[in-house]
Amino acid sequence: MEELLKEFNVFLKNKRLSENTLESYVRDIKNFLMYLEENNLDYKNIKKSNIIAYFLNMQKRGRATSSISRSLAAIRSFYRMLYKKSLIQSDPTLEIETPKIEKKLPSILSLEEIEMLLAMPKGEDFKAIRDKAMLEVLYASGIRVSEIINLNVDDVNLKLGYLRCNGSKERIIPLGKIALQSLEKYR
Repeated sequence: MEELLKEFNVFLKNKRLSENTLESYVRDIKNFLMYLEENNLDYKNIKKSNIIAYFLNMQKRGRATSSISRSLAAIRSFYRMLYKKSLIQSDPTLEIETPKIEKKLPSILSLEEIEMLLAMPKGEDFKAIRDKAMLEVLYASGIRVSEIINLNVDDVNLKLGYLRCNGSKERIIPLGKIALQSLEKYR
């Protein structure tokens, strides 16, 4: 099994996946292979029904739909590798549908929680001023934390009161008075 997992790892590295995805896929395949072994099934000779039974087992153990969906993606990649290496004659994952992932609305903070959060950075040291400016910009603009981390000084125009955010696409975002004051103080 270890040799097969190493081959799969190399196969995935050629796909340029993130390190987290790579680790998750290898872990998913390890769990899948252990399930097959426990049920006296050979990974080379399984059918669609065996894979569905595995997902039902995952569901019965309380796994989230998103975990099952990722596991299916890993198993698909695994069988794609086996097929390309001519280790199997047909891919048993071809006609398996991906489970629908329920989209949940994000939870939002109450007004009291927002006020508490914005009041947290106390003091006049550099770190407190920076943290206050970041929180005020996040609150005023609605940008993501990853986007504020990537902001440069040139991306903020204090005179005209906006910032240029280069997330998934560039956008210009106006800033409120308090956010601008916090940024001016941080500057």
